Amino acid sequence: MAKSFGRTYVEFAAGSDPVKLALYRHRALAKDAGVSPDGTGSHRITIRGYAGSFTDPDG
Repeated sequence: MAKSFGRTYVEFAAGSDPVKLALYRHRALAKDAGVSPDGTGSHRITIRGYAGSFTDPDG
């Protein structure tokens, strides 16, 4: 864990990677993103990527 502010915010250590993972509460995330916390859009997130083919080691 790189930073933590009680139950408000947590940032995970990313080493030398320029991408960081942090968890915010809803209102803090809206403030950081510059949008209204009362928005009407989706409250979900999708993370996608392609890592090539995968073989399940459990069969």
